[in-house]
Amino acid sequence: MKNLNKISILATLESRFYKQKLCPDIAWIEVEKSLTPKHIKALQYMEETGGEPDILRIEGGDFVFTDTSTESPSGRRNKTYPQAVGELKHGLELTSEDDYMYLQGLKPVDSNSWSWLGKPSASRDPLAAGDALVGYRVGDDVIVNPHDADLHFERRGFRCSLRVKKA
Repeated sequence: MKNLNKISILATLESRFYKQKLCPDIAWIEVEKSLTPKHIKALQYMEETGGEPDILRIEGGDFVFTDTSTESPSGRRNKTYPQAVGELKHGLELTSEDDYMYLQGLKPVDSNSWSWLGKPSASRDPLAAGDALVGYRVGDDVIVNPHDADLHFERRGFRCSLRVKKA
């Protein structure tokens, strides 16, 4: 894993923010002044494990950062759902089904990998005991299905999200 300091992680995030332009109505300075040391640590983890974090959207006064890597982050693969949840720290959560679908609408991800996801959409029926959500893409179709939470595969990892209150 890379070891990024605060200045280089902020420079990496700012560069990606302007390159991807997922949220063109937001000014980077607004984002940067909202980041605390805890947020920086969370974003550093996301970056160091291959997630390529960027702001997905603003929701309820929060900037929502998520992994925008084309495939499930390489440094977080071959994990069961419980292992994925066990790695979350610094305020990170698994990317929700709604945020995953929103990301898929902005850019195609997970064409050659699967990602464990967190909170299901409100419209989804409850998951069966022992199941968790996985998301992936097949051609133009985005699929989010329940899957056995204790299974792990080489190409399955997990995507993280971080909510940062606007300053």
